[in-house]
Amino acid sequence: MKNVYFVQVDVSATIGAPSAYLPYTAGVLAAAAWESGVVKENLQFKEFIFLREAIADVTARMDKPFIVAFSNYCWNTEYNKRLAKAVKEKWQNCITVFGGHNVPDDFSFLENFPYIDVLCHGEGEETVKRLLEALALNEPLDGVNNISFRKNGEYVRTDSSCPGEIEPYPSPYLEGWFDKIVDDHPEIAFNAILETSRGCPHKCAY
Repeated sequence: MKNVYFVQVDVSATIGAPSAYLPYTAGVLAAAAWESGVVKENLQFKEFIFLREAIADVTARMDKPFIVAFSNYCWNTEYNKRLAKAVKEKWQNCITVFGGHNVPDDFSFLENFPYIDVLCHGEGEETVKRLLEALALNEPLDGVNNISFRKNGEYVRTDSSCPGEIEPYPSPYLEGWFDKIVDDHPEIAFNAILETSRGCPHKCAY
């Protein structure tokens, strides 16, 4: 089994913080991806990295990561870059994936940051599930919609697609994806998030 980590670092919470946000977006993506038999049979979910810890402490705790997927917002993108760089320095073959609001809709992150391997554009449930399946089976990434990556020294952008209705996707709350976080941090009062931005006709994000 190959190890997968999801990173959605809180806006401010660190170790010992009295309150923190649960990593909702990362939880949604993990819950959706692990509905795939291919993902379940080949990959192992290790941890949500959600507190703003020292980079060295995070990498010291990781166990031979195969994929590290980062959820990017204005408050954590710079932290994610530092962590991704440290991960690639320690595990050269680890695949780093960047998605979320702060990922530009072009190749600039790939051009400027060699430690980033794959960009996910737009909503991620189907994209991340299919990406994990392809990586688990060592398949070409060309068939995964909504991503950008490097191939033979060139930048590749795959076809765009949008997910359908959101009702079929599992809830990370109801499926227990955050239970370990809550159990491991009794000192933290957690804030639960419900995202309502999908489908805005003006393409905005709240």
